[in-house]
Amino acid sequence: KARRYEFTDKEWELVQPLIPISHTGYPQKDIRAHLNGILWLARSGARWSDLPARFGPHQTVYSCFCRWRDDGTLKKIFELCAAPGTGTELSMDSTSIKASVQAGRGKESEQNSDINSIGKTRGGLNTKIHAIVGKDLRPVTFLLSAGNVDDCTEAVHLLKLLPDLKDCDILADKAYGTKEIRTYLHEQSARYTIPPKVNTKQPWLFDKETYKRRNVIERFFNRLKEFRRAETRYDKRDDSFLAFVMVAAICVAFSILHI
Repeated sequence: KARRYEFTDKEWELVQPLIPISHTGYPQKDIRAHLNGILWLARSGARWSDLPARFGPHQTVYSCFCRWRDDGTLKKIFELCAAPGTGTELSMDSTSIKASVQAGRGKESEQNSDINSIGKTRGGLNTKIHAIVGKDLRPVTFLLSAGNVDDCTEAVHLLKLLPDLKDCDILADKAYGTKEIRTYLHEQSARYTIPPKVNTKQPWLFDKETYKRRNVIERFFNRLKEFRRAETRYDKRDDSFLAFVMVAAICVAFSILHI
C-alpha cells in the first residue's frame, strides 16, 4: 500500500511508461521507490542526505532526479495530468517564493541573478512563480522570474507557452491590464476578463461574475505551498527548483483527478 505523499498503484500505472530505462551501469532495482523519494523530499523540504532508507541511497535518488529533470521526464509526467490549455477558461497570476540563504549564496548567484531568477526585494531574496491554471484547479504551465520583476513583464512570455489561445478566456487581476497584454490576447483571438485600474483613461467592461472564478489560481498556490520545496526555494539552479515545483504540481493534479 502506498504511503502518504507517494504514488498510488493507479497513478504509478500511468507514470511508469513515461520513465526511461537506463541501459548503463547497474540496473535500477526499484524506480518507483526512487520517484517516491523525490515526492517525499518535495513535501518535507529535507536535505538529500536525510532521505529515508526505504527510498534507496540518496545519491541514487539524486542522480535519478537530475536525469529526469534534464531529459524532460518530469515535464512529461506533469503534462500527463495538467489541464488542457486550449479553448477554455484559464486563470493567470504569480506568487512570491522566499529564497533560502543557500539558494542565493555565492558569486555566481550574485552575478547572474537574472539567470537564476532570484531578485532582491524589501523582504529579502525572492523568486516568483508565474502560473496559468485551469478552472478545475489543475495547472497548465509555469514560468520563473526574479522576485523584483513585475507580473505584467512576464505575462506575454507565459502566454506564449500555451499551444493555442484561440477561444480562451484569460482571467487575471489589474496588474495584467496593460495594453501590450490585451493587444496580444486580441491578436491570438482570445478573450480576457481583467478589471481596469482606477486611473485608466479608457476603462473597459468586464464580467464581475466571471472574474470571481479567478480564485482558483489562489487556491492552487495554497495547495502548491503545502510542499516545502515549492514554498521555499532551496535550489540554486532554476531547473532544479522548477522541477520540484512540477513534482508538487503533479501531486496536486493527481489529487484533483482522484486517480
